[in-house]
Amino acid sequence: MYMDKTLSSRVKELCTKQGITLKELAEKMGIKPESLSRALNGNPQLSTLENIAKALEVGVAELLTGGRSYVP
Repeated sequence: MYMDKTLSSRVKELCTKQGITLKELAEKMGIKPESLSRALNGNPQLSTLENIAKALEVGVAELLTGGRSYVP
């Protein structure tokens, strides 16, 4: 996996592109902003990544790689 940015920075970048805040993203997901922050800065479960991706209308792979392909 190509990870030059943190999950948190990629999610923030996607939110900016979509014109929403992290608070609004949390609301779309039906969770508290604090819970989203913990997930972004910790070790989120796959289901959490899937929920973030769904709310941002992107794939989980884009969250993890920023849309870049892994080349060993």
